[in-house]
Amino acid sequence: MEVQRLVDAYIIGLGDNADNTELRTTLVTRISAGDISLLELVQALGEYLASEEASRRCKGVNVLSDVLADLPGDAIPAVATAKLVQFFSARLADATCVPHILTAALALMRHSSFTGKFAVDILSALLKEVHVQSFQYSTRRAAYQLVDLAIQSHPEAVTKMGDDFVLGFAQVIDGEKDPRALMLAFQIIPKIAALVDIKNNAEDLFEVIFCYFPITFKHREGDPSAISPELLKAALRSAITCSPYFGDMAIKPLIEKTTAAASSVKVDALETLAAGAHVYAPELFKAEMELL
Repeated sequence: MEVQRLVDAYIIGLGDNADNTELRTTLVTRISAGDISLLELVQALGEYLASEEASRRCKGVNVLSDVLADLPGDAIPAVATAKLVQFFSARLADATCVPHILTAALALMRHSSFTGKFAVDILSALLKEVHVQSFQYSTRRAAYQLVDLAIQSHPEAVTKMGDDFVLGFAQVIDGEKDPRALMLAFQIIPKIAALVDIKNNAEDLFEVIFCYFPITFKHREGDPSAISPELLKAALRSAITCSPYFGDMAIKPLIEKTTAAASSVKVDALETLAAGAHVYAPELFKAEMELL
């Protein structure tokens, strides 16, 4: 069977760190043309995906992830999408496979057959099963990107998840240290506040972001991927001031920061208070005016 031959060669290539571009292109082309179905590919990967050896499972998911990333947006039928979502949701409990599962889920979410219900299934598994902060940056980035894409593509799914989503995302970012990942996380917070009533979990969400204030780090000169301190400060400010529910927790500590010895901290606190004035309840400011 040709698909099995292609899959076996692909797996061998992964083990040898070989260039699998030709095999990848062949699989994508054949699936796109309808010569091979995606479910046939999954069946051919069966012995790898179900293997007791972690390395074999990872290679199987790696093949699936590579192919999904290159398939056209309308190449995956709804039945196959449902099967893949079920598989990915279950396998997110397998820590060894998580990096490739997240990449594959990201690719699948971009296809037209991916629905809001599928987004709920994937997000629920991610928030429940994956300890995101235990993984390397590339995997954490994929987790944030998956959440962000779900918010953009299926906002109704995020709204439907409600408190579970808010609390789950707070747990995802708790302890994050990489400025690149923090930028992604801070940018997601206002989007969540716009879609979900965060009232019940406002304190949990606020605590995991305000602990970074004031944020400082050294910019890596000459690194085009490095995040600038100014952009990260602005993203944190937007997150802190994105909801009126944060007002009673933010105003007092921000006012206290205006007395800091470092002028940069004072300015940062004042600029954040100014931004919050457009969002927080006026009476909250009145109660603290004597401190200013």
